[in-house]
Amino acid sequence: SALAVSRFRPEVPILAVTDNPRTQGKLMLGWGISPFVEQGYEKPEEYLDKSLKAIKKGFDYKKGDKMVVVSGLKRKKKGYDSIVRVAEIQ
Repeated sequence: SALAVSRFRPEVPILAVTDNPRTQGKLMLGWGISPFVEQGYEKPEEYLDKSLKAIKKGFDYKKGDKMVVVSGLKRKKKGYDSIVRVAEIQ
């Protein structure tokens, strides 16, 4: 999903979270993408919360800042579900 967004060359940074270091390496090749690895999650909402905390700690974002979150979640059977939502740093 981050690679798809990067094709539009937005003026804002693209922060990509993955649980796979190999995927992180691939994302580094995308335009304007800052990928990082965050391990372990059970539900997509838990992963989003954990990722937003890591973003707050590792980047220059503050509580109350908003961002658009685009995620490609792997289905159990086949393919991906794409999700777009507005999230607020807590």
